[in-house]
Amino acid sequence: MEPATTQSIYYLVAGGCALLAAVIMLIVRIESHGRWKGEMEAHKAEMTEHKATVAKFMEEIRDRLLEVFDRLPPVPVAGGSPLRLTKLGETIAEELDASGWIAKVAAEVRGDVQGKRPYEVQEFCGEYIHEMFRPDDEQDEKIKACAYNHGLTDSQVLDVLVVLLRDELLSATGEAE
Repeated sequence: MEPATTQSIYYLVAGGCALLAAVIMLIVRIESHGRWKGEMEAHKAEMTEHKATVAKFMEEIRDRLLEVFDRLPPVPVAGGSPLRLTKLGETIAEELDASGWIAKVAAEVRGDVQGKRPYEVQEFCGEYIHEMFRPDDEQDEKIKACAYNHGLTDSQVLDVLVVLLRDELLSATGEAE
């Protein structure tokens, strides 16, 4: 055989081997891509299931929290500093039509809080409303009706008046917030 022919056969065999290697690499690549895609689909399905489990769990937590909040007693005055009315407290103030009462009481006691700091004014208002304030029969009836209608005690309804009186006295001295 001639050297040119032998050389051509070698080139053909080498080319065939290179082609075969490229085809095998392509098949392996396609197969690995398919396996990766399958794993991603399985992961996606697993995550969807996990997401549904978490959503159900969060819904249960929300329902339990709502149960807890439903069991909490209503509060007309929010704690903290300074005390302030909640929405319920504002509703009670409107139902009592307390602004007239408070203006009258504030005019009577304004001299007693002269020169006092805001906290001392708040303490005075609490003592005055709970210990010295005597509502007339109509006011007393409104206080009791408010307490009954909102599931409160008379004292809690009077706490609304404490905050309103404090705010009125502090606004008169320019120390209101």
